[in-house]
Amino acid sequence: MINKLLLLGTAGIFYILLIVYVASELYYNHTYWRLVLRKKRRHRWEFMLWLERTLLIIIGVIVILIAMVKI
Repeated sequence: MINKLLLLGTAGIFYILLIVYVASELYYNHTYWRLVLRKKRRHRWEFMLWLERTLLIIIGVIVILIAMVKI
């Protein structure tokens, strides 16, 4: 029961983070040419996108590991 709740919770977090990442990526691509002139803001956006990618990978691996564990 706890394993199932943990799996559903982490999977929910993964999908919410995936939606946020896709929205951020679309917004970044939409405003890229305006950000080209402002290097500081562009680097901040690129850092945030890499942070979201890293979190997606980590949480995705956690979801897979929890799904493989049978209690």
